[in-house]
Formats: sequence, C-alpha cells, structure tokens
Amino acid sequence: MIRGTRGWFIAMLLSAAVAAILLSALFGQDAAVGAPPTALNYRAFLPIVANGYWQRDLPTPSSWGTPPPTLTPTSTPIPTSTATPSPTPPPGSTATPTTTPSPTPRPGSTATPTATPSPTPTSTPAPTPINVHLLGVWMGGGDGTTVNDLKGSGAAATRLTLMWRYVEPVYTNPPTYYFDNYDGLFAALAAAGINPSVEIRGNPDWAASTICGPLDKPGGLTAFGRFLQALVARYSAPPYNVKNWELYNEADNTDPVTIGLYLGGCWGNYPNEYTSMLQVAYGAIKRADPTSQVLFGGLAHEDVAVFNMNFIDQVLAAGGANYFDVMNIHYYSSFDPNWSAYGTDVLGKVQAVRQIMANHGVDKPMFISESSWTSTPQGSPDLLEQQARYVPKVLSRSIAGNVYGVLWFNLLDNQNSDYPYGLLDANLQPKPAYYAYQEVALELGNAGAVRSLSPSDLGASGGIEGYAFNVGGRWLWVIWSTSGQVTVTVPGEATSARDKFGQTVPLTGRGYPTTLQLDESPIYVRF
Repeated sequence: MIRGTRGWFIAMLLSAAVAAILLSALFGQDAAVGAPPTALNYRAFLPIVANGYWQRDLPTPSSWGTPPPTLTPTSTPIPTSTATPSPTPPPGSTATPTTTPSPTPRPGSTATPTATPSPTPTSTPAPTPINVHLLGVWMGGGDGTTVNDLKGSGAAATRLTLMWRYVEPVYTNPPTYYFDNYDGLFAALAAAGINPSVEIRGNPDWAASTICGPLDKPGGLTAFGRFLQALVARYSAPPYNVKNWELYNEADNTDPVTIGLYLGGCWGNYPNEYTSMLQVAYGAIKRADPTSQVLFGGLAHEDVAVFNMNFIDQVLAAGGANYFDVMNIHYYSSFDPNWSAYGTDVLGKVQAVRQIMANHGVDKPMFISESSWTSTPQGSPDLLEQQARYVPKVLSRSIAGNVYGVLWFNLLDNQNSDYPYGLLDANLQPKPAYYAYQEVALELGNAGAVRSLSPSDLGASGGIEGYAFNVGGRWLWVIWSTSGQVTVTVPGEATSARDKFGQTVPLTGRGYPTTLQLDESPIYVRF
C-alpha cells in the first residue's frame, strides 16, 4: 500500500541507482546494458533486496526462446477444512495458571491496583470453543539472521515474497527453475517453527508485459500454472511444509508504472484476467498439494486513486470465488475513518469485506496479511508508545473478529521509509512494540475468540474495550480504556494480570475483586 508520497518516490529514485550498481557487480558491465544472462550466478543472488522494497529487473533478449502455447484452465473443487475445537474451560475455575517468563528488558507497568476488601467472587460462563488463529510478522525476504529476529519476536507465522522471474528468468522447454535461491530461507523458517504465507509476484518479461499484472504474452498463463505446480510440489512437502500461497500483492492497484513494481500487483483494471489467473493457479496448486490454501492476493481495498474499490465485487461476479480458499486484505490504522461505520478499527474493514462477499453468496475465511501503526517520526516517545499499545489491540480485535490469521507489518524498518512500521528499527534495535509483540504472542498465541467484554463485566459504566479468549481451556481477558483513565473491577477469580510488556499487575488476592485505574495501555487478565 502507499505509505507516504515522499518515501516511495525517493525509494524509486534510489532503486534505479542501486540497480545499476548491483547489476554491474553481479553480472559485469555488459549485464547493466542488457547482455544475455548467460553468466548469471543465481545461487549468489538474494531473493529479496532491502527487505522487499526494491525488485531487480532482468534483461529480456530475444534468444530466450518462444513461450509455449496457451492451454485452457480447468477448475478444481475447493476442499472443506475440518475445525479442531479447543477444550471448554470450567466456569469459575481457580486453578493456578502456568507462568511464562517475560521478555527483557521491560518498560514499567502503567496500571495501579487498589485493594477491595469484601471477598465476593463472581462466576463467569465457559467460553465457546473455537479454532486457534495464526499470529505473525511480515518479513518480506531475508536470511537466517532475519529468521532469528523473527523467531525472537514470538511470531508463529510470517509472509514473504517469492519472485517468479528469479526462479524462471529464461524460458526453456522443458522449464528450468532456480529454486535453490529460496531453499535456505524456507528451511530456516521450518526449523524455527514459523508458518510462512508465500506471496508470489514478479512476472518474467517473456511471460507478461508488466512485472505486476496480467500474463498477456503467448503461453504466459500456462507457464505460470506449470511453475506454481512445481513450486508447491517442492515446498509443500517436508522439510519445508509450506501450505499458504498468495497470488500477487495489492492486486487491486491500477498503476503498473509508478508503483506497480513497489507494490507487486497491478491487476486493478483487469478483474476478469485476475479471475482467469486464479483459475489456473488454483488448479495447479491443488494438483500439487490438495491440502494447501490459496489466498486471494492481499488487497489494499482503500479509497485511494490508484486502487479499484470494486475489484472484489468484479472478481466475484466473474466467478472467482471458486478459485481461492481465503480472502486476504490489508489494514492500516490511519484508514480507520473509512471503516468505522462497520465496526471498531480493523473489525470495521473485516466486516465490510465480509458483506461484499455475502452479497455474492460467498463465505470465506479472512486473512489480514498486513496491519500496522507507524512510529513516525522516528524516536518520538509518544508515538513509540502508541505503536506498542496498538500491537495487542489490533491482534486482539482480529482474533475476536474470527480471522484466519493476522500479520504485523513489518519486522524491520526500511532505511528510506518515511513510515517506520517495524518492530525493529533499521539498526536491528527493538522498539517498545517488539516487546509488546513478544508478550501478545505469549498470551494469545493459542487463543480462540470468545466474545467482546461489556463495561458491566468490569463494573464500569463505559469507556472500556476488551475481549475474552479461550486459551487452553481457560479464560484470558485483554482490556484497555478507550479514553483516559477508567476505574474497573477485575473479578476475584482472576489468577494473574500483566501489562502489555509482561510486567505483573498486582491483584488483591484469590477470591477478592481488584479495583484498577485502567488506561489506554492494554493489560492481560488470566482466570
């Protein structure tokens, strides 16, 4: 998505200079002026440069050969997934929860408890069992160091970019694929226990007129299906076990020239062509691995000039619902006013997109592959604190909204970005949001949504937001004030409480309610 006008213009200007330098360094002087890539060292080139913000463009000499003839795509039925419910917790249970060490260093706690003398415990009903949701952090690309940083955050999932043009830069018959560029990264993620969603983009010049849009050259669509089948067959199997495949980033973008390279998708003016691509891709992926999930390309779906707000409608009207398993959107807090009529923050956009699908008789799981709050200007204590507060808020809301998964954008700040969304700064130093993410991963990593909390649940007349979750068969509440300080009463069955960084919030004692001055910084209460 466009995350700042000045930032991406500067990035584009810089990328041109960087591209010339890197191409010359990698391939020699001739490569920078379009010589055939006969001496390309594919193993030496990192799949993603600068964390996905710059994409390498390859020359396209005519000697690369003639693409194969176009084939007619075939459809494959969508498999039905089986839900695994969590155990139902006993009402009013008082068993002592297992403690988990807090990450360090930690900022101090912000909630101040006050003892309430009368022992009047209250019972709470058991939460309804529901599936566990994927919580992750966007990484774009990287190496083993990046994976270690990602694992340190507590993320169980990630999103990364895979460029078709790097894997199959030259048309050959039979095809030649350079998968080994990605083997190490996928192996490192698997070893770290991190579940990747792979976003596929980067059309080779021999397959399409643009790097980001319709596969409009002869045989391009057929070759894409063949490539996907080989890709999924390789990486869905052990030791990699990749199961989520996403087709282009922000495909609702209509501008292939200015920002298509940066965003990764530019199908916004071609919903029918995107539907045809989905049909071919879905069949190829399911033939390779019927258990893999096909994700709609993560959509901006915002009322910004370059995005087609009718793209979802148009693809569904063309029959596209038959060719993906999971709807996929992006949400940034700055766009909240666009969706507040539908619900709070990210829940509003989720509800609006669900309504679009419902209008077409479609009910698909929802995935949020980018969501964030910027810490601009860099180093501002107030905005760093706001970003840290937003981490548990957006993840709690997303799980409560019953999404398939939600990924924070992103792990690492880009040096040239006006909008530093990362959990780590550009020097790999953790921000407060990094520690907030560690804690939310500990608290909600195995959470199933139950319900929203009302002010009456906390003895308040208003001014609070909170959600009750089922974590391993026990209650977990995440609560915060929506404006200033609010006095709340935590029920006596609560066994522990922590702030957003994992610092203990003292409770009065077992069986005794605790009165807290709750502010806009979330706390976790376990029962």
